[in-house]
This record gives sequence, structure tokens and C-alpha cells, in this order.
Amino acid sequence: MSWLKLSGNIGWFNRRVLLIILVLSLIILIAGCTNEPGGNGKVNLTKNQPVKLESVLYQLTQSTQPNEFATERGLYVKNGKVRVVIELENKTGTIPAGYEIVEETRYNGLVQAMVPISSLIEISRVQGVKVVRVPNKPVLNTGVIAGKTAVLPKEGGKK
Repeated sequence: MSWLKLSGNIGWFNRRVLLIILVLSLIILIAGCTNEPGGNGKVNLTKNQPVKLESVLYQLTQSTQPNEFATERGLYVKNGKVRVVIELENKTGTIPAGYEIVEETRYNGLVQAMVPISSLIEISRVQGVKVVRVPNKPVLNTGVIAGKTAVLPKEGGKK
């Protein structure tokens, strides 16, 4: 078992070579854990994808079959328009004009609207638009916890 000891000189494969191999292996391991060759951790977007347009909506604009694409992803599409939320930079801002946008509801700078699929990219680039995204799915609060009905407090915090 004395051949397992690395304390002595074991031919051309000495401590220095082992140290170099260890350091190189560590560098390769670290470089392999990054998202891109430069190692800055950013996700690459295509050159044409606007930063303010949610990825799935950009993919919808590029799809050859937008209705099927939308159905597969749970997006609501009707007559060539998709339901989106346009987040405005200003709470009282206006939605971009001239794009045949049908506003459905609005709250504090969030506008839910039906927008032509063909206009999504242009709308996301309009000044005053913070982001264009799909609406969040609603969450039901039924008041049931572990199979029992919860007693919810009435107004004023009293049960």
C-alpha cells in the first residue's frame, strides 16, 4: 500500500503536476456552470426580441400557427388579438394609440387589453410602456384548510 502515498516523488507525475491538473479541473468545472461562454450569467435573447415583451408573447408573434401556439400555452386569443397586461410606467398613463387595442380593465397603471398579435412587438417598444405580459392566473381562496372549513375573521378582525 505504500504506492498509494503521494508524499514522495512518483516519477514524472509529481505534486506540481497534480496541483496543475486540480486547478485546471476546477477552472473547467466553474466555467461549465455558467449560462454563456463569457460567464456573466445573463440569458441570451434573440437580436430582435424586445426586452419589454414577455418571451411567450414574442414566441407567439413568431409562430406560423398563432392560434394553436396560444391554445397550447393557455393564452386567450380571439379574432387575431391576444389578452395581455400592459404595465405602464405612469399609473395614470395612456395606452398606445393607433394599434386597435381594446382596453378591458385598468388599475394603477396595469391595463388588461386585447391586442393584435401583429402589434405586440411595436407596442412593447412604445415609450411609457414598462412591460407587456400575459395576465396572471387567478387563485381561489376557498377558506378550506386540511379538509376543514376555516373560520375567517369578519371585518374589524373579530370572528
